Amino acid sequence: MRIDSPRFGSVEATEDQLVQFERTIPGFPGCRRFAWVDHGRETPLRWLLSVEQPEVAFLTLEPDQFLPSYDVDLPEWLLGVLEWKPTDDWNSIAFFALLTSQDGELFANLVAPIVVNLRNRRAVQWIRDEPHLPLRHPVRPLDPEARDPF
Repeated sequence: MRIDSPRFGSVEATEDQLVQFERTIPGFPGCRRFAWVDHGRETPLRWLLSVEQPEVAFLTLEPDQFLPSYDVDLPEWLLGVLEWKPTDDWNSIAFFALLTSQDGELFANLVAPIVVNLRNRRAVQWIRDEPHLPLRHPVRPLDPEARDPF
């Protein structure tokens, strides 16, 4: 599938790169299908690019890349939306934090991660009702000696 994006130009996406949101991301009602696009450098950053509205793209990062203590206890309703079964491997579930940038620094939204069932590529943005989680957590490399990993 070819996606013509104002940000990335023409992007070829295979079926393995696509995810289907079962509920739209709040504020983006016309966006259900997205493609993963690498950031373009050797980083763990990835873009989530809307297939329906290619001008919409979100920068993402797996929370364990910057916060190993990020813990989740998935509710049953969410597992149902993702069509995850108790016989499935837990490694088939992946989490991605949406990132924002301000004054050259990256911040992760830990309150509302993107949760993906890698087996069937179903996704949902999960709004967690946990007041201790920050909406804007600074993203810093785990290894302080690393040169610009993000």
